[in-house]
Amino acid sequence: MPEWINFPPIRLISDIDVSFQYGAIELAASYCGLSKAPQQIEGVWQHGWMKRSDQVDPRGIPGAVVKNIETTPVFVARKDEEDYLRDNGYKNANAIGLPIAYLPDLDIARRPNSLLVMPVHSLEYVISRFKFEDYVDAIDSISRQFAEVVVCLHPSCLRNGFWVNEFEKKGYKIILGAEGRDMNGLRRVQALFSQFEFVTTNGHGSLLPYAASFGAKVSVFGPFCEPQPSDYRTEHLFQKCPGLLHNLFSLRREDVCRQSYPFLFTEPGASKQYVSWGRAEIGHDNRILPAKMRRLFEWSLGYKVARRMRSFASTRIRRVQEMLREKLEEHRDPSLQKRKVEFGRLRMLPSKTPGYAIIDDKKFHYHDPSLLVVAWEHIYYRSCYDFPTVKADPTIIDCGANIGIAVRYWLEKFPKAKITAIEPDPDLYLALEKNVGECNSPFVSLHQKAVWKAEGVLEFYSTELETGQVAEVANGNDGRIIRVESLRLGSLLNTEVDFLKIDIEGSEVDVILEAESKLGCVENICLEYHSFVGQPQRLDELLGVLRRAGFRFHIFHEYAVENPLWQLQAPMGMDNRIIVWGYRGERFPKTRVV
Repeated sequence: MPEWINFPPIRLISDIDVSFQYGAIELAASYCGLSKAPQQIEGVWQHGWMKRSDQVDPRGIPGAVVKNIETTPVFVARKDEEDYLRDNGYKNANAIGLPIAYLPDLDIARRPNSLLVMPVHSLEYVISRFKFEDYVDAIDSISRQFAEVVVCLHPSCLRNGFWVNEFEKKGYKIILGAEGRDMNGLRRVQALFSQFEFVTTNGHGSLLPYAASFGAKVSVFGPFCEPQPSDYRTEHLFQKCPGLLHNLFSLRREDVCRQSYPFLFTEPGASKQYVSWGRAEIGHDNRILPAKMRRLFEWSLGYKVARRMRSFASTRIRRVQEMLREKLEEHRDPSLQKRKVEFGRLRMLPSKTPGYAIIDDKKFHYHDPSLLVVAWEHIYYRSCYDFPTVKADPTIIDCGANIGIAVRYWLEKFPKAKITAIEPDPDLYLALEKNVGECNSPFVSLHQKAVWKAEGVLEFYSTELETGQVAEVANGNDGRIIRVESLRLGSLLNTEVDFLKIDIEGSEVDVILEAESKLGCVENICLEYHSFVGQPQRLDELLGVLRRAGFRFHIFHEYAVENPLWQLQAPMGMDNRIIVWGYRGERFPKTRVV
């Protein structure tokens, strides 16, 4: 880093609420004259810039999910944003300026003819496709006009390896910008924009009004970076508000940005100061007095006492509330009571008794009544097979579909989902056909086959439950032997798969090894690993395949005990039944040391 650059060090903390990212909480507390920053505010404080043309969906303005738009306070930058939100039902919207507008003036020298290059940044959980070399070449073509050129990269870009190699090859100095968990984030931003004469970027971003408000000459230059909505499908806000993604990102195109602020599209050396514009965009003139901020954020003494009393009362009566809530929910929603009665009836029926149940006014066919209850609670109540996507028609493969409860769940959530479901047991397959038939979907493909490492015909132990196994991996199974056709998982992985479920009672390692070369097309995976007493354990092979395919994973052990060396559980001969969820490693890439 050049010696003349002076800015505060990075102070990272654990993840915090979006309202307090980049050190906004400490900045606001200092402004209010508080010696210690409170833990929260009452409401949501917009932390990033939204241009006026972005007002196509009110959910995008705060930058966070607002639980109750009628009562939750929402603090935004400008009066036009306040009016827009109020017109759309946000009755408690208040224009108070962005957090960065509350930074005190900084007495620091500006470096003449210096250029700060800030490429559009990524997020750690976002896949980005930037034109790295093209942009670096564009910067290199004008770099000789400046006394010094420095590149500032977002920490997530450094960890993802974006921009670094391309700029380093050209010999540019790289410094680290701010990130949300940095308590000095806003102060670092202010220091940078106050020391460089020119600041340039290649796309839309909050840095434009921020840098302009601090007196830097701002420009948008080089190959424009248009973010793709599909790259942001795992971002938390867009998961909670699916329609927002396409509404908002359609306004990030180059033509829309040029129309919104055409004066910024110029070569860096020809750019000018737009202090008034920058301050207007961040709501500098809408700043409120400290006393009003303490009142709005509920930081005054009276509000503190009230909050503590609420917390005390809540702790004392929580158990009673939970009991009353359950009864009240049953009263308000008769389906809950009906479900409770139906589940009680099913648990009283004999095992392996085919029939059907009515749950939430939907018919579910079963081969074993108790297992229907277990499957429904895991899949519907706990959402164990839920996965992130913004697609209306995700592609799903279900290996070991059993009676199709998961297929029903997906079809109710995504009626146009393209689902391939495989189940070898003839009794379970019959219930699977009936359950899928209740949805009348033309996009589901059913196969009465066993997923295996080779295609052909093989012996299969049928128990008429969820524990049927390929005979080659069976561990003393007492079911009847039937012959079924088999297929390879790899033969199904010929297109992008949004979710792959594998629950095949001991065959999972052989199957996943066979399909390893095809797993690159799978976005999310959930599989069960089984190991049996007296047989080799192969969990390391399974996890190795996932790791090599670029997955990170989360593991849950169904037979976990506190002292397994004394109390090892092995029901049905299994000493391990482990659920492994896998997600693409690009969401949380490994740290890159620069």
